[in-house]
Amino acid sequence: MEDREKRAVLEVILFLSGEPVAISTIKDVIELPEPEIKRIMDELILKYREQNGGLLIVEIANGYQMVTNPEYSEWVKKFKGAQLSTKLSMPALETLSIIAYKQPIIKAEIEQLRGVNSDSAIKTLLEKRLIKVIGRKE
Repeated sequence: MEDREKRAVLEVILFLSGEPVAISTIKDVIELPEPEIKRIMDELILKYREQNGGLLIVEIANGYQMVTNPEYSEWVKKFKGAQLSTKLSMPALETLSIIAYKQPIIKAEIEQLRGVNSDSAIKTLLEKRLIKVIGRKE
């Protein structure tokens, strides 16, 4: 395998992981000696630093990670804020199911059915605009 291909494989591993990857893990996947992995990773670190793009490769403990360039953190925050997370926690999903089946329903009835406090789940559902308060029961 040529160096160009080795660099590409290492980039793919780091990109797909999304978290730090230990040298031992890289070694198991790509089957190269540790000194060669370190040499290629040093080249990649330098390459990403010199091109000053949106991504960097950093050495963390005894491994490596692909991260966003801190220079563009403002844009990352804007994107993350605009991006709607579609994942719901199990309590939020359970609460949403109860509301869907039993509507109209009050918070006390939801908590009675679930057997636990539902403040956090209801707050999450309201923030994601999956439910809305229509009125109050007297």
